[in-house]
Amino acid sequence: METKMLRWTAGVTRLDRVRNDTIRQRFGVAPISEKLREARLRWYGHVLRANDDTVCKIGLNLVVPGKRPRGRPKQRWLDTLRLDLEMAAILGSGLTLGPKCKGKDPRTFEWFSQAEIELICGVDRVDTDSERKANFKALEEKCKKDPKFFASLSAPEIALLCPDAVDDNGVVKFAPEKKGVRQKH
Repeated sequence: METKMLRWTAGVTRLDRVRNDTIRQRFGVAPISEKLREARLRWYGHVLRANDDTVCKIGLNLVVPGKRPRGRPKQRWLDTLRLDLEMAAILGSGLTLGPKCKGKDPRTFEWFSQAEIELICGVDRVDTDSERKANFKALEEKCKKDPKFFASLSAPEIALLCPDAVDDNGVVKFAPEKKGVRQKH
């Protein structure tokens, strides 16, 4: 519907064989799906920063007792969020968004680490030196254990996750042990 209106405004028909991307670029309009993704990620960041006793946080962590109905499971908001995070390149090969099961109930979720929350929420600094050192150590260990995770991050993302990991020239201070994995810039 959105491109139909843009085509009508531009006076272009499908017979003219002009791509939708070209029409959007001409008007400077982003696709609606990207705007919805931005809104979902913004809301998720808001929920993560909220206190544990707020309605949105309680609803996010709610576990409903009982069995699910037969058939294919319906798509949940968290499933859509996982796809949004992958599309936004926030979830690399090493980052996961629950459900990491903590027991028998697969609906019990283990959420992001503090560094991953800071990346998602757009926090650009850590308040205390002890938190910075802890984040640096955790990120260094994770990158050394999983070279694919290290390769999936750019230097600005590493700087955002842990400011101590990147020097003033933008060079990452640590690298994985495995050879053949390069850091993209």
